[in-house]
This record gives sequence, C-alpha cells and structure tokens, in this order.
Amino acid sequence: MKKIIAFSGKGGVGKTTMLVLFLKSLIENSKKYRIIVIDADPDANIADRIGTSLNFNDTIAGKMQSVMYKINRETIAPYTSNKQAIEAELLGSIIHAKDFDLLEMGRSEGRMLLFGQQCLEKHA
Repeated sequence: MKKIIAFSGKGGVGKTTMLVLFLKSLIENSKKYRIIVIDADPDANIADRIGTSLNFNDTIAGKMQSVMYKINRETIAPYTSNKQAIEAELLGSIIHAKDFDLLEMGRSEGRMLLFGQQCLEKHA
C-alpha cells in the first residue's frame, strides 16, 4: 500500500526539522519502504539538512530553466518532442541517496519559476 505523508504549514513552524526527523526514524525502523522526498519549498532546504550538496542546476527549477532554454533555442535532440525533453530533464533531477530519493523544487535568484501541467501542455 502506498502512503503519502505531507508536512505543511506556515513558515518557521518546523516543517523541515520534522520531515528530517521523520525520515530518519522511518529509515532506521523500517527497511521495507521505498521513499521519495519531494521538497516543494522554493528555498530547497531539505538537501542542506541531510548533508547533500545541491546547487540550483540540480533542482527542478534549474532543470526547467535548462530545458526551456534548449526548447526556445530549438536545440533539443531531433525527433524529440518538447514534452519528452522536459520529462527527461525532470527525471535527471532526482537525487538518489542511500535510503531514499530526493526531488527539490528550488528557485532562480529569489523568484519561483512556473512549473506543472500548464508548462507541459504549452510545450507538448
């Protein structure tokens, strides 16, 4: 059975701390789960808290900026749709840690980049 657990709330209430502690407990007490952590916070703090080096180009926002640049310059591989190029970039942004995978949203220079179905539909 799949389970989705979300940590949300106002800024500064301990969401990141609780997530890291919960993740640590889950890893230590149960090896049967496959875990992916999705950090939708544009500040991308989870990687810092777990000791993973991460730069903007490794985040979803960084990958989207890269692929949109290629699409706008028409430099994606021949016979590749824009949607395929976007999906390939996003799969490349998954960070594989020892006990879990991590996907970071990120943002460019303090502004959130638009991402989601709207983007996929526009460039499909």
